[in-house]
Amino acid sequence: MLNDDMKQLIIFAAPSGSGKSSLISKIIEQSDNKVQLSVSATTRPARKGEINGKIAKELFEIVYSEGGEPAEIVDKRGMKQVTDTVAIEKAVAEIISANPDQVEKAKLNPKLIGWFVGQVMKATGGKANPKTVNELVAAKLNS
Repeated sequence: MLNDDMKQLIIFAAPSGSGKSSLISKIIEQSDNKVQLSVSATTRPARKGEINGKIAKELFEIVYSEGGEPAEIVDKRGMKQVTDTVAIEKAVAEIISANPDQVEKAKLNPKLIGWFVGQVMKATGGKANPKTVNELVAAKLNS
């Protein structure tokens, strides 16, 4: 039996569109702040307050080894996923302008877009939304 000081990990697994987020939102709302964080590992972009799977893995390791409140750790360590397209566009522009030779190669071989995506992910500490990065890199290289 868990007492009030013990933490619990609750996992909801279901297909996309089945209402997991709605259920979790209701639980958070009705929990008197006992439930504080929602982690989404899905193919759709993260919603407000969610973190991606890579960040979740790091977070679980920190909580396991150091303890602490997951929501506070995410805030204090800046672990939230970057979904702001302006910030991602800036990183894309910087990577592209710093690598003109790679741009020329990528225009001849579109498969090299992955190199740019990797560089942007590296520049954002893995926090950028990968789907958004792919779309922005492709648009920038094709313009």
